[in-house]
Parts: sequence; C-alpha cells; structure tokens
Amino acid sequence: MTGIRDVVEVYINLNLTLLFAFALWCLLRAGLGRTRLRHAYGVQLRAMKLFLVFVALSPVLSFLATRMQEMVAPGQSLVLSDFVVAAYLRGDIQISAVEFERLLNLRAGWTEGALTLATPVFTVLAVALFGGLIGFVLRFGLRAIRVRSMLRASHLIKRIGRIDVRMSQTVHVPVAARGLTRYHVVLPYEFEATGLDRQMALAHELQHFRNRDLEWEIGLEMLRPLFFWNPAFVLLKRQFDKLRELSCDEAVLARRGFQPLDYALCLLRFCERAVLGRQGLNVGLVAQGRLSARRDLAQRLLSLGTMGAGGRVGFLPAVGFAGVLTVGFALFAASIQTHKDWTHDRLMLSTVVNLERLEAINKGF
Repeated sequence: MTGIRDVVEVYINLNLTLLFAFALWCLLRAGLGRTRLRHAYGVQLRAMKLFLVFVALSPVLSFLATRMQEMVAPGQSLVLSDFVVAAYLRGDIQISAVEFERLLNLRAGWTEGALTLATPVFTVLAVALFGGLIGFVLRFGLRAIRVRSMLRASHLIKRIGRIDVRMSQTVHVPVAARGLTRYHVVLPYEFEATGLDRQMALAHELQHFRNRDLEWEIGLEMLRPLFFWNPAFVLLKRQFDKLRELSCDEAVLARRGFQPLDYALCLLRFCERAVLGRQGLNVGLVAQGRLSARRDLAQRLLSLGTMGAGGRVGFLPAVGFAGVLTVGFALFAASIQTHKDWTHDRLMLSTVVNLERLEAINKGF
C-alpha cells in the first residue's frame, strides 16, 4: 500500500504543479503583452515548452531542492505545511489545536479515503477518473487507427529525406502525421500541381516537423488521459495549440518570404475545404475541431500582419529566465510535499492537541 500511496502523492503533486505552471504562465503572458515580445510567437512557444518540461521534472526538482536544503541548512524544511505549523505555534493562527490538526491532515485524509474508497463519494470519483482514463486512451487509439488508414489510402508522390509527401482523396486540407520512423505530409488531390497554395501548405507542414510539433502533440495527448479533468492541463494545452500554429505561420513567412495576404487567403481556402468536407484541421493525431476554431482562425489571420514585429531573446536573458524557472519550480515542488518525519514543531503540536482533547474530556465529566 505504501508504494501505491507514493504514486498517488506524486500524481497529486503533478496536478498541483500544473496549476502553478498555468498561473505562472498567465503572469508571463500578461508581462510579455507589454513588451515587443508579444508578437514573438516562436519565443512564447519555446517558453511554454520549458514550462511543461519543468512540470514533468518537478519530482526530480523537488528531490534536488530538498537535498540541497539539507546540505545548506540542516534541520530546516521547505515543506509549506511545516511553515504553517511553526506559524501556529507562534500564535499567528488563532484556531483550536484540534481543528488546526484536522485541516492540516485534510490532504492525507483525502488520499487515504481515495486509496481505500472509504465513502461512496470517493468510489464515484475513482470510477469517473478510471472511466475518463479509459475513454481518452480509446480515443487516442481510434485517432491513431484513422491516421494509419488515411496513410494507407494515400499515394506517395515524393520523398524528402525521412518525409513522404502523399496525395489522397480522403482529405480536404493538408495533414501532417508521423509513423515510427518516417514523417508524412498528406495533400488533397484538389491542389494544383504547382499552385501557390500547395507551396505554402507544404512549407507549413514541413515547419511542423522542424519544430518537433508532432512529437510534442503526441506526447501531450498521451498524457491527456491522466490529466483530462485538470483545468490547468486543458487550458495549457489549448494555449499550446494556438502558439504552435502561430509559431509555424511566423516561421514560414520569415523563411519562405510569402506575402501575408496570400497566406491568409490560403488559410481561408483550407477552412472552406474543411467545412465542405466536414474535416477538422489536423496535426499528427490531434483534430482541431473545437467550438473555438473560428476564434482561433480569426486570431491567426489578425496575427499575420504583426509577424516579424516581435523580437528575439538574447542568450544571457534566456539562460537567466530558465534559471529563475528552475529555482521557482524546484521550491514549489518541494513545498507541496507531505512531511515525512516528525519534527520538533509537529511533536509540540501533537502534545497541544492531546492536552486540548484531555481538557475537553474533563469538562465532559
């Protein structure tokens, strides 16, 4: 049971770290909105990827921060609940000791209840989480099967290194996908052999490969079954999807020299084909068929006129930003850990709680 409890604790901490990452991301976006980097979509996408990497590494960062603290300041603690206990013993928190201990142990009680399914509420939550996990795993599998079927129904027309360029009658807009060893761009047959739309579409999909967007998308979709209920994951993923496309548009316009107006008209023609063919715009295994697709398209079209106006981040500022994030995530991840040992403060709190309970019993008699 101890091993399972440790896994549950790590899962809870990862979800809390996701909430922290989303709050931090909102603050960063608000700050960037006041600088020349507000239109630097590639920079913003790399920053978001860094956030997600730190979330994934938060258990390791927590371990390293705790070990560093033990070396530098032995006897001290980074755990937030230890600071709260110390504040209570100083008299900064005015509440009965029994009630304070109950609030302090609330998370441990919920974890124990979830592990033992102590009440019908925990049983319903466990069934909902398990059902959601299975449902999203099946959805991911079905999308993988659809992509495989689409590739098998297409025809190879050109190879560019590890990339296969294909044509298909089953798609109405360009689609980027990947297999175990090769990448694929599937174009609809409606494209002219040497049309400008085809050049821009191919450049866009190839840019997704350069940015490693498919690997990121597949990785995030594989994590979705575990975090589908967490609003921070859903909102971060939505922001990631927008920045992925904006960053790709920005890079294509900069590298290829296409005109923003031509590119905008090309996007509109893609959407017209998608609507007529009832097909969502796809990247990898992820269909962008959300209700917000119209708003996302409008943002992409409006952003075409500002691309190239964003700046670049120098090496030293980037290293400094990464360093600050490392320290911030490490301290947060360490602070939300559950306490492992009985510290002096916790022993004192336990004594006060026992005395308070004895006093209540004596009053009862």
